[in-house]
Amino acid sequence: MKKLLIIFSLIMVGCATSAVNPKLAKITPENRIFLSETYNENTGKVTVIRDSGVTNGKMLITMYIDGKRAAEMDTSEKVTFNVNSGEHIIGVTFEGMFFSSPDEIMQEREFTISEGDHKYYRIFTDQFGNLDIKPTMLR
Repeated sequence: MKKLLIIFSLIMVGCATSAVNPKLAKITPENRIFLSETYNENTGKVTVIRDSGVTNGKMLITMYIDGKRAAEMDTSEKVTFNVNSGEHIIGVTFEGMFFSSPDEIMQEREFTISEGDHKYYRIFTDQFGNLDIKPTMLR
C-alpha cells in the first residue's frame, strides 16, 4: 500500500503545469482575442502567459480584465493588453461544455498599474487540476 501511495504521489506531482518564458511563448491568435486595445498616455501593459503541460491542456482558458472577456488561451500562449492606469481585476476560468457558468471556478487577482508599467502574470494548473493566476518574475 505504501508503494502504491508513493507512485500515485509522483504521478500527481508530474501533472502540474510548467512556466513558459514569455520570450518563448506563442502569441495568442487574433481570433481568440476579444478585448479592444486601449492606448493613451495613461496606460500600462499587462502580459499574461499560460503554462505548458498536459493538465487541462486540451481546454482553452478564458481570461477576463475588469469583467470583460479578453482572450481565450491555449497552453504556452501569451497575450498583452494596454490598460488604463489604476486598479484592475484579472480573472481566468474554464468555459465550455463541462462548465455551465464561468463564475463557478473563476480565479481573480487585483492589480494596480501605473503609466508605463508592464506587469506579467502566469496562468497555471496545479497537480489537482485547480486553475490559478499569479504574478511572475519571468521576463
